[in-house]
Amino acid sequence: MAVTSDFLNTPLERLIGKRNARKLERLHLKTARDLLYHFPRRFDKWGQLTPMRNLVEGADVTVMAQVVDTRMNRTRGGKWRLCVTITDGDTYMDVVFWAKNPHMLSGHQQRLVVGDTFYFAGKIGTYRQRLQLTYPDYDGASEDTESPVTKQRLDEPIPIYPSTAKLHSWALAKAIDTVLLPMEQDDKTDPIPADIRQRYDLPGLVEAFHMYHHPQTDGDWQKARKRFQYEEALVLQTYLAQARARARNHPAPICDVTQGQWRKTLLDSLPFHLTTDQSNAVEHLEQAMSCPQPMNVLLQGDVGSGKTIVAVLAMLQAVDAGYQAALLAPTSVLATQHFQSIMALIGKVDAPVHLLAAATPACQRATLLQMAQSGQPLIIVGTHALLSDDVTLPQLALLVVDEQHRFGVTQRGILRDRAKTSPHVMVMTATPIPRTVAMTVFGDMDTIVMKNLPTGRQPVNTYIVPRSRPAWIDRMWQRVREEIDSAGRVFIVCPRVDDADTSLATGEPRKQTANQDSGSNRTSQVTSLASVEAMTKELPTVASIADVGFSVVTGRSKPQEKNAAMTSFINGHTPILLATTVIEVGVDVPDATMIIIMDADHFGLSQLHQLRGRVGRGNKAAVCMAVTNAQPGTAPLQRLEAFASTNNGFELAEKDLELRKEGNILGAQQSGNVSSLQTLSLADKTVVSVICDMRREAIGIIERDPQLNSLDYSGLCQALQRLDTEEEAFLERG
Repeated sequence: MAVTSDFLNTPLERLIGKRNARKLERLHLKTARDLLYHFPRRFDKWGQLTPMRNLVEGADVTVMAQVVDTRMNRTRGGKWRLCVTITDGDTYMDVVFWAKNPHMLSGHQQRLVVGDTFYFAGKIGTYRQRLQLTYPDYDGASEDTESPVTKQRLDEPIPIYPSTAKLHSWALAKAIDTVLLPMEQDDKTDPIPADIRQRYDLPGLVEAFHMYHHPQTDGDWQKARKRFQYEEALVLQTYLAQARARARNHPAPICDVTQGQWRKTLLDSLPFHLTTDQSNAVEHLEQAMSCPQPMNVLLQGDVGSGKTIVAVLAMLQAVDAGYQAALLAPTSVLATQHFQSIMALIGKVDAPVHLLAAATPACQRATLLQMAQSGQPLIIVGTHALLSDDVTLPQLALLVVDEQHRFGVTQRGILRDRAKTSPHVMVMTATPIPRTVAMTVFGDMDTIVMKNLPTGRQPVNTYIVPRSRPAWIDRMWQRVREEIDSAGRVFIVCPRVDDADTSLATGEPRKQTANQDSGSNRTSQVTSLASVEAMTKELPTVASIADVGFSVVTGRSKPQEKNAAMTSFINGHTPILLATTVIEVGVDVPDATMIIIMDADHFGLSQLHQLRGRVGRGNKAAVCMAVTNAQPGTAPLQRLEAFASTNNGFELAEKDLELRKEGNILGAQQSGNVSSLQTLSLADKTVVSVICDMRREAIGIIERDPQLNSLDYSGLCQALQRLDTEEEAFLERG
C-alpha cells in the first residue's frame, strides 16, 4: 500500500480501533502521521540492563531486568502470591502478582523463566523496606522461542518511546507496526524532493520510518534521524524563504539618507566615536532603509554594546524622509529609559520624540495621538500602550522592537498591520542568540551582531557568595558601603516580591523556569527564597549600611512609584535600589557600580547576564555578587560558575543552550501552546550544517518555483500547509 497524504491523515481509530486510539490521544496522537512521527526518545539493547539503584517509591518506571528466582505461595488470607525476583546486575527487586487461585498465576510463572530478560513497567512500591513492583506490565516473552531474548536480539536496538503510565513503550511500538508495516514509498508525499535526497544520501520517507522504528543496527536509526533532521530543517527554511519573498512583494517607504538634517546633525554632534560594530550596523541599516524592499533585521548586541544610538540614527533616517518611527519596549521603566536616553543623545537636534506609556496624562496622550494619526513625522517611544486600539501611525516607516521575546506573537504585528505602509522592521535583543537558534527562528531576517563595547567600558568582576559563609556575607555588605561612599549606586535583586509570591521571579507571569536545567537541585525551598519584602526588613539591621536609604521597585509598583524610585536612586538620595528582575533590561545608571543577585541559582544564564549588565555602564570598575545556596557539584552551581567565568554574552548564550537545551524555540511560550522542534536539537553543533544546507536548498527552490507548483514539491507543499498556526504566526511576524 503506497503511502499517501490521505492515508497519513487517517484517524487512528480507523486503523487500530477506538479503544487503542483513545489511549494514544493522551499523547496528542490522532492520525497515522502523528503516530509515525512519534519517534523513540532513546534506544536500549536487551544485553544492557537498566540501572535500578536510583529508583524511588511512587515513581512510574520501565526497567529492564533479568529473572533470578520465582516462587509461589498461599498467604494467610487465602490468596495466592507469585513473587519474582529480578536484577539488573547490581540491584535486586521483587515483582509480585496476586490471584484467587494458582491457575490464574501459572501463565506468568511459565513466561517469566529464570535467566531470561524482560521489560517491566509499573509503579514502584516497597514491602519490608525492599523495592517491589506489584502486578506490572511486562514484555519480552515470545511464544515461538524458548527464550524471549535470542542471541540475535541482544545487539538489536530496542526503541523506547515517550509514553504514559497507562500506555507503555511496547504498546506504542505495536500500534506503530499496525500502521507502518503495510506502507510503501510514494515520492509525492515525501517532504524531501528526490534530487535533494540523492544529493545528501537520505532514505525515502517510508524506508526512514522503518529504520527509525525497526532498526537492525545503531546505524539504521542514526541514518533515519539524520533524514528527519534534514526534513524538518527543509520545511522550516522553505517557510522562512517564502515569508521573505512575500515581504519583498510589498514595497516599503524609501528613506534616503540625503533627505532631512536631523540624522546628520546628530552624527556630527556626537561626543564619542562609534565602535566598529556600531558603524557597520549604521551603514547596514542606512542602505537597507534606502531600498523599496522592506528591511527585516535582527540586531544582536551584547549588554552595553551601544544599540540605542544605532536605533536612534535609524529612526531619525525615517523621520528625515518625512515618515514616522516607533520603538516598542516591554516595560514602562525600559520605555522611559529609552526616551530619556534618546533625548540626551539628540540634544540640540530638537527632533520630534515623544513618550507614550500607561502613565501619560490624558490631555498629553490625546494631543500625541492626534499628531500620530495625522501622519506627522515623529518618533514615538512606548510600551504596550502603543498597541491600544486608538493608536494609529499611518506613515510608519520603521518599527523597532526591543527585547522582542517579551512580546506575544499578535502584539508584535499590531503596529505594522495598522500602517498604510509596509514598514521596515528592526528587532533588537541584548540577549545574544546562539547561531543555530538565530538561523532556525530568524532565518528570514538579516542579522547584525555587535560585540565591541564602547571605549572606556569596564568589565564587571563577578563573584559567587555562598549563603553558608557568614563572613563572606558580612564582607559583601561592607563592600556595598564602600561603593556608596565612593559615590556609587548598588542594585539588590531578589527572585520574589514577598513570601506569598510563588513565581520565583518578579511577581509577574512566571517565565524563569524555562531557563533552569531539569537537573536543578533546589537546595532551598520556595518559602526560603529571598524576597523584596523580607529584604526591606533586613537591610536596616545590617550594621555597615543601616543608615543608608534605599528605594524599592517591583513588577507590582505603580508607574509613578517606579519613576520616583528610579529618580531617587539615580540622583543618590537613596543609593540602593531593591528590586525584582523588573530592572533586568534597559535600566541605564552610569553611577551603578555594584549589583547583588540574591539566590542567583534560581535565574538562568541569560537573565543573570542581563542583570549584571545594569552595572559597569560608566567609566568606573564594577562588581557583581551572586549569592547562592547551591551545593558543590550541582547543576545550579555549574551554571553560576559559567556565569562568573566570562562577561561575553555570546559565550554564555552557547553555554546556556548546552545546559538547558533548546526549550520552546518556536516561541510557543509566548503563544500559550506547547511546541518545539522535534529532531533538530539545537544543542547539537552538527545541526548547524544541516540548517545551512537546507537553507541554501530552500532559497533555490523558492527562486525556481515560488508557489511550489511542481509535482516534485508536492510533499514539501503538504508539509508547509501542516505547520502549526501558532508556529506560523511566530515565524511570520518574527
